[in-house]
Amino acid sequence: MVAGGILRPWHRTSGEQNPDCCNGGVEGTRRNDGPSIMKRKSEYFPPFRDEGEVTTSWGQARLIKYLDGKLVLKGGSKEDRMAAREWISMFLNDAVVPSTK
Repeated sequence: MVAGGILRPWHRTSGEQNPDCCNGGVEGTRRNDGPSIMKRKSEYFPPFRDEGEVTTSWGQARLIKYLDGKLVLKGGSKEDRMAAREWISMFLNDAVVPSTK
């Protein structure tokens, strides 16, 4: 087709359109104009947090292992933590386990 004496290569007899013209065939609009339908991956998935895995527990005290190999003893009464420390000293004798309340 000829518009104003200029041959537009994207208008061929097969009915193809300009790749930048896709808003219902309206010329002068581009694909990226207006609100975006595409969302980033972070909008669908929350950021990853390593919450750890409970390995063993004594009463309310829990021994938690994180993906980096760190062990933490959380919660429990003083007696629960003492029982956990005794078990850790017998079975995980090389482990250094900090305690948090």
